[in-house]
Amino acid sequence: MTTPLTGTVALITGSSSGIGAATARRLAAEGAVVALVARRRDRLDELAATITGEGGTGLVVEADVTSEEQAAAAVERTMAELGRLDILVSNAGITISSTAGRVARPGSSVYNLAKFGANAFAEALRQEMIGHRVRVSVVEPGTVDTELATHLRPAIRQAAQGQIESIQPLRPEDIADAVAYIVTRDRRVAVNEMLVRASEQTW
Repeated sequence: MTTPLTGTVALITGSSSGIGAATARRLAAEGAVVALVARRRDRLDELAATITGEGGTGLVVEADVTSEEQAAAAVERTMAELGRLDILVSNAGITISSTAGRVARPGSSVYNLAKFGANAFAEALRQEMIGHRVRVSVVEPGTVDTELATHLRPAIRQAAQGQIESIQPLRPEDIADAVAYIVTRDRRVAVNEMLVRASEQTW
């Protein structure tokens, strides 16, 4: 059966958990062959097995994308083994955007700086790549219930956990839906920005 992304290859960084894992499964369900890039090999192997069990194909690429050499090697291996690269989802850690790229709040100035900067970078890249027929999109999730909060420093972790518990947060699959919507549009359509908040979120 032909699905929207049949014949394409997607590389998803940070695909060992959370938004990245959910996005990898969703794009595989849409027909893409997915390159699963992250540091935790055991998690990647589990995800690849799940994707295979669901009828998809996943290539495990163990890499730390904070290393320029490893990031480049991940792309090169994907191209060498899968023959092409159509979609890149830059998701590892906090490289995906956020509502914090639109709304500044007390106590989160550095995080806001990073997210506003990510949005500006994406917009400049969008304009630079138009002539190459490359579409650039930003997804700005609100509060999402992922394990990322457990990786933060204690004070920040407590604040993040309180934020998650104060509302019914988004699930990683909700953000995977947004990514899937963007990348399955006809070539004439560019969805450059998508803001996805939890329905109870006020910020």
